[in-house]
Amino acid sequence: MTQSSLRTLEDRRIRSVAQEYRDRGYEVIMRPGRSELPDFVSGFDIDLFAQNGEDYAIVQVNTRASLAKSKDLKRLAEILHNRPGWRLDLVVTNSREGRNDPHQEGEAVQLLNADEIEERFRQVEELLKRQQFATAMLLAWTATEAALRLVAQYNQIRLKEQSPAYIVKQLFSVGILDRNQYNLLEEAVRCRNTIVHGFRMSQIQPQVVSNLIVIARDLLQSTFVQHGSNSLAGTLQFG
Repeated sequence: MTQSSLRTLEDRRIRSVAQEYRDRGYEVIMRPGRSELPDFVSGFDIDLFAQNGEDYAIVQVNTRASLAKSKDLKRLAEILHNRPGWRLDLVVTNSREGRNDPHQEGEAVQLLNADEIEERFRQVEELLKRQQFATAMLLAWTATEAALRLVAQYNQIRLKEQSPAYIVKQLFSVGILDRNQYNLLEEAVRCRNTIVHGFRMSQIQPQVVSNLIVIARDLLQSTFVQHGSNSLAGTLQFG
């Protein structure tokens, strides 16, 4: 894909993401100028500046190619660290050429952000209290997989496949997961697959679900520390 095509793809996603923020009640400035930004970020080339009351988001849209070359993201994360109400949101888009992807180009496929992941885990904990273990397992896995993808993205780990088992193995192979986490996630993947493919399980251990919550929270927290940011990307498109 040419640089011009990549730029066109990013521009299209910027417009799409801008509308999504507006739909959520934010005031949005696309490609803001220096005078439209506070001094501490005015020196950066910002794709979107979104504000909703005292909630501020600096939103950057990248292809996977431009993401790998970008030095501004880490600097932005460091600058926004410990600034109340401020966060860095990252949207990653890519060409679908030559790839076996279940999503069509232009569809808004987005990962949960860290706050949304935590909200799902709170729902999971309520489901566990009501002993709705199968439902809790599936909901916990959706949040955990989102966390794994966020961690992979922030560590610039390319995921060539989208299967849960592959993601777990890839993060283990590069040292993000330790052996115990890997074993627990493999067990959870087997449980998840049994449920989603319509097979009956004799018993679902609530501890398997609880393990997912612990692992995902630990991974996200360690990534916060590593990248010096209060929050991970709010919107991440995979593909």
